[in-house]
Amino acid sequence: AHQDDPAYGHNWYGKAGGSDIKDVTGDFPAVVGWELGHLEIGAPYNLDSVYFTDMKRMMREVYDRGGINTISWHGDNIVTGKTAWDCAQDSVVRSIVPGGRNHTKFLTRLDRLAAFFHDLKDEKGESIPVIFRMYHEHTGSWFWWGAKQCTPDEYNQLYRMTVSYLRNKKGVHNVLYAFSPCNITTEKEFLLRYPGDDYVDIVGVDVYCGNKNTDETNAKFKKEVSVQLDIVTSYAKKANKIPVLAETGMEGIANPDFFTKVLLPAIEPYQISYVLLWRNAYTIKTHYYAPFPGHASASDFKKFTDMPGILLNKKISPMYVSEK
Repeated sequence: AHQDDPAYGHNWYGKAGGSDIKDVTGDFPAVVGWELGHLEIGAPYNLDSVYFTDMKRMMREVYDRGGINTISWHGDNIVTGKTAWDCAQDSVVRSIVPGGRNHTKFLTRLDRLAAFFHDLKDEKGESIPVIFRMYHEHTGSWFWWGAKQCTPDEYNQLYRMTVSYLRNKKGVHNVLYAFSPCNITTEKEFLLRYPGDDYVDIVGVDVYCGNKNTDETNAKFKKEVSVQLDIVTSYAKKANKIPVLAETGMEGIANPDFFTKVLLPAIEPYQISYVLLWRNAYTIKTHYYAPFPGHASASDFKKFTDMPGILLNKKISPMYVSEK
């Protein structure tokens, strides 16, 4: 999986049929990540400059070729009007949950999300299913919904309120809800800020590798993946949820063998549904997590995607399965 894969890449933006993953491997990723940040304030494009009209079209294209769409949401801080990363306050979540002074105002933001989900239809007019991974990395403290910014109870209320409102009040039924903390070390920690099995379909974690290619960095990443996927996969089994590695990668991919020598051994012991590499920004030349043609890790990535357990789009699409 790759964030924003068809929208832009390391050296391009808005090219028809574009994909850094496809350029390197010959196939699109099976899962594509998208971002709704700024949809909630009525903006025409998101915080990474992807127009929502284009996003809907590309999501349909992903679905038409048998792929899966997953969506993150770095929604603005409703109190200050600044970004999701504006997290100096510990009262934002409290102001949004039922009874809070921004509750009604926040629901108008959810109305915009609901309209977006309702608008995702295939050519027959049937709803396109999507994964919605909201209020993520909440065990860190860099977003207004983070661990230092709200109590476990407030976080869980926010999550439940959002699901209930979209599902029951707005009739959104084409969404699976994904939950992804970070830096967790025990199941107790995982469950402290977990809204409950009725509100979550997919459980995952976000784990990144440091950007320096050293034995220490690689070992630390493998250990963190292992500790956290142990927790996630064992809980998924008990609760009948789908486990994933919701966000990962090494910014700038300084290690040319990162994919086969670091990421693969880290995930191999686990049965997870997908692994999502973060985006290849076209504006920040060092901010990329998947290789592009000519990159030192491109051949290693091709080797990684050729592994029997790693599936790209053709191998998951119904067309491919029926041919076999």
